[in-house]
Amino acid sequence: MSEYKFAPENRDVAQERFKKTGGAPPQGVKVIGRFAFIGAHSGTPQVSPDGRTLLLVAVDAQGMNMLWLRPLDSLSARPLPGTEGADSPFWSADGLSIGFFANGKLNDLRLSPDGQRVAYSNGVPNSDIWIRELKRDAPMRLTFDPSVDKGAPVWSPDGNEVLFDIAPGGKNPAGIYRKSSSGTGAEELLAQPKEAGAGLWPTDWSRNGQFILCVQGEILSRNSGEIWVLPASAVDKPRVFVHAPGAAYDGQFSPDGHWVAYVSKESGREEVYVVPFDGNQVSNTPPLEQVAIKKRWQVSAKGGAFPRWRRDGKELFYVAPGDGFTAIGIEVKGSEFSVSDARPLFKESLAAVLSPYDVRGDGQRFLANGFGERGTLPLTLVANWKELLMNK
Repeated sequence: MSEYKFAPENRDVAQERFKKTGGAPPQGVKVIGRFAFIGAHSGTPQVSPDGRTLLLVAVDAQGMNMLWLRPLDSLSARPLPGTEGADSPFWSADGLSIGFFANGKLNDLRLSPDGQRVAYSNGVPNSDIWIRELKRDAPMRLTFDPSVDKGAPVWSPDGNEVLFDIAPGGKNPAGIYRKSSSGTGAEELLAQPKEAGAGLWPTDWSRNGQFILCVQGEILSRNSGEIWVLPASAVDKPRVFVHAPGAAYDGQFSPDGHWVAYVSKESGREEVYVVPFDGNQVSNTPPLEQVAIKKRWQVSAKGGAFPRWRRDGKELFYVAPGDGFTAIGIEVKGSEFSVSDARPLFKESLAAVLSPYDVRGDGQRFLANGFGERGTLPLTLVANWKELLMNK
């Protein structure tokens, strides 16, 4: 994509007009943040080259995101027809045309244990949980409350249930819920955050079905967070499993349930670590207290996030800085854990969500919420945009 700049004199005029209006959103439009940033690549509001018009992605009363145009000396704005689902808008150098990308993507995603279905969050401005059969490409909606955001789906080991989190502000309390993957029955609350305003989301379910890993912390930036382990019976309270300086999150059980891979920012950047897991030790730890962990191994050497295990536990995948998917061999001898040299696999630009990819059990196929190279996305050019507004 090209970067367009406008003359300093017009920039100054635009800034003054923006200050006078206070950056108020268009009437009848619900704004996410200051403006409606839809997804990781929605972009910032764009000022026209002549410094007179603001172009932004916003959500209307029906929940549809599209492009809106607003003169900077006015508080009113108008939608631009034909731009439903628009993403990352930009102006042409002469200001007569508007370009944007359009290709709606799912958000958090996890493959079912048999690899035949994917649970994912989707929706604007708030996500619901959906399940899609991959072979038939058949989607099924699992939750039905568009008033509040839901995400971080996690499958039960038998594939019969799905965990997910509900954010604060809805009709149900914020926390972790479970529901049948068939869509039947009610949602069951499993755990709530112990700190007001904190997020609580699941990250994995042990293969024996007894324990759930989750994170309490700041769900967007992940600058704060600690890993909890929650008994799946829902009759017992969680224990603090990993508390690290900075943040710890995205805990993932090894297939045999004896290890947990997770991400921590304690070194100043994201790195992948592995610690032992003992179910009896967890059960003997008082509720809400810290589980004593005496050993730890660093897996990534130059940064890493989003760890995922191969089904046999002999390989661990993670994403290195620069969107580099990486595999590393695992060797376990009794209580000792070791890794081989990391092996780069491929690169894929991932969406900025909690769980942007998953890997099939044999490690041969990856399902990713990725954007790839920008040149590969559908690009739409709207010429004579003023005529479209007049004809609306």
